[in-house]
This record gives sequence, structure tokens and C-alpha cells, in this order.
Amino acid sequence: MKITYVRPAVRAALSISKTIPPYSSRRLLATAGAYKLPGPYNEKNLHYAQQSPEREKLVQALDKLRTQLPVSVPKVINGREHTGTSTQAHSKTIIPYEIANTFAEYSPATKEEVTAAIELALEAKQEWQDMPFIDRAAIFLRAAELVSGKYRYEIMAATMIGQGKNAWQAEIDAAAELADFYRFNVAYAQEIYEKQPTIHSPGQAG
Repeated sequence: MKITYVRPAVRAALSISKTIPPYSSRRLLATAGAYKLPGPYNEKNLHYAQQSPEREKLVQALDKLRTQLPVSVPKVINGREHTGTSTQAHSKTIIPYEIANTFAEYSPATKEEVTAAIELALEAKQEWQDMPFIDRAAIFLRAAELVSGKYRYEIMAATMIGQGKNAWQAEIDAAAELADFYRFNVAYAQEIYEKQPTIHSPGQAG
């Protein structure tokens, strides 16, 4: 089994939650009304014209990533990276347009690692479920900010070299679409919470 790579932007956003004290120890404050999140919007697409600032940044990101190949992709279990041992079998992914060159190397997960990952994910699920919606939304919106800003060109470079896409394809499929996913799904979740039924079951008022 291959445990997929966690994008740096997502990892950075999730690290925010580690700085929040446990909810059982946090002092609850009364608020006058409900939180209203900012409305979602589509990330503006950049066009990477000749001599444009975004093109120069993308070229720099591509050049930097080239010097780091092959990329070592760890398995991330409970926030810890596992790269495998020297005796474990390693697999690799090939650059689609340069089949003689390796883009990334990874060690397939063992049965024990998969079992541990599932058990720890179920524990994390409960903690995430207990987290107030506004805090979960903040993590998603922060991830969108990182994807569309700080890590935009890094993500695009990995998409272009690793998947053989051009700049425009990487722009709309990786950076912009991922940011849109975070923003719009936060808005959809809030809409669901706001439209809860007034009667949950016969004889029980909500």
C-alpha cells in the first residue's frame, strides 16, 4: 500500500490545530450571535505570460525541484514521517516525459503500518469531530491561503514534473482548484449547519 504524500500547505495548516489547547481545558466564552464565515470565491487564475512575475517564480520553483530529484516521499502516520529501512523494498514514480528519470521514491507501507495508521486515524477522527466547526473551518481556510500563496509555485512545479502537465493545466488543476475546494466546502458545510430541520424525530422539537 502506498500512503500518499501530504502537501506542505496542508501539513502547515493542520499544524495550527496542534497549538490549540484541548477543548475540555478551554474556557468557553458567550458570544452574541453566530460566526459568519467569509463567502467562498474562485481563485484567480494566473496566465504565466512571457516575462510576467508569476512565470519567473514558476521557473525558479521548477529549477529548484529539479535539483531535489528524486524526491523522497515518507509515509506520514500520526504526524510522524516514516521513510522505511534500507532492507525494505522501495518503489519509484517516473517523470512521464522523461521515462529514464525518477521523480519520487517511496517505501510501500507494511501491514503493521497500515493497521496502526487506521487505528490512529479513528482516534483523530473523534478529536476532529469534537472540534468546534469554526475552528475546523479556520484550518481549511488557512490551507486555502497557503495553497494559493506561499506554496502555489511549489505545488505547480511538482504537478508539472511529476504528472507531465503544462503551466496552465497545473494552474487550474492543482493550485486554483485545490484552493477552491477548501473555500467552497467550508461554505457548503456552514450552509448544512444553518439548515438543520426543526423537528428531528416524531414528538421531538429541535
